[in-house]
Amino acid sequence: MTQVYQLVSKSGGVNYSPFVIWSELFLLHKNIEYTTVPLTFLDISPTIKKLTDDKWDKVPTIKLSNGDIIFDSFEICSYLDEKYPENLIRRGSKAETTIFEFFKSLGQCTFKLIILDLEANMDAINSAHLRKSKETLYGMTLEEFAANPESNVTQFYQATQLLAPLLTSAPFFEGEEPGFCDYLVAGRIQPLRNINPKLYHKLIHENPNNGISEWARRVDELFGGYLKKMKSL
Repeated sequence: MTQVYQLVSKSGGVNYSPFVIWSELFLLHKNIEYTTVPLTFLDISPTIKKLTDDKWDKVPTIKLSNGDIIFDSFEICSYLDEKYPENLIRRGSKAETTIFEFFKSLGQCTFKLIILDLEANMDAINSAHLRKSKETLYGMTLEEFAANPESNVTQFYQATQLLAPLLTSAPFFEGEEPGFCDYLVAGRIQPLRNINPKLYHKLIHENPNNGISEWARRVDELFGGYLKKMKSL
């Protein structure tokens, strides 16, 4: 069976990588069954390097039932569409431009909103690594990085203004049926729910932009409720 290598907060913790969630949604779109291999951050590099003969050291990485090993979420999408062209994930939707503008507008606001909750749910070794690496990267403490949460909530609401027009005449960003754009947005916001469900509810179901909450509820029903059944804190 196909295996998906996940990033989890700790042993028995929650999946918090949007890129892994994208890949899982792509597999579900193709009706491909899979099992997961949960890895903490510090376990990923040695495990994936060994699996790929040092060609890759990150997730998402999947090992197909035919033995093929594919890594990087967009490469996984391309591989699946090439192998199983009868049910395309990426259909060349005009909405893609808007979705990537949305991601750019988000910036780091969602990560700022959950990073302290994420750190608190990690084991001691991974928590220390997260703090050291991110504080070095950002040049400030995690507490400083996560300061002013309400401004980050406002930034999220402003970014979703870009998405609302896509839902005025269709239930999904891709139109009448969900596809690549829907999976990208769903995967980007799902870690919020996995790490802080109350925050997710505020950002999505109390979102002032028309259609966002309803779209999320429709996506939640896909694939037997895969997203809403995902483990959360």
